[in-house]
Amino acid sequence: MTPLPDDSLARLEALFGKVLVTGVVASAALLGVGLLLWLLGYDGTWDRRILDAGLVTLMATPIVRVVVSAVEYTRQREWFFALTSLAVLAVLAFTLAIAFRS
Repeated sequence: MTPLPDDSLARLEALFGKVLVTGVVASAALLGVGLLLWLLGYDGTWDRRILDAGLVTLMATPIVRVVVSAVEYTRQREWFFALTSLAVLAVLAFTLAIAFRS
């Protein structure tokens, strides 16, 4: 396992940052719109759906980061980190499967 060059590491960290910021901003926007609709007394289904979408987006953001990690580490042929990312993704998928069963 060879260390990543500084430019690859900086690019990878910038990509991770973009993924996390995008997820949090999208989640905050959905939650804000849903809250505003709820406060204004709009139909109960739309405000709840938008609020649910905001929460799902917030919860999915770290999962997307793990997927991006696995893809990028595979692309860079960093097999240890790629397999570690895939193992983390498997644990997350197993946990989600158990959560949706109950």
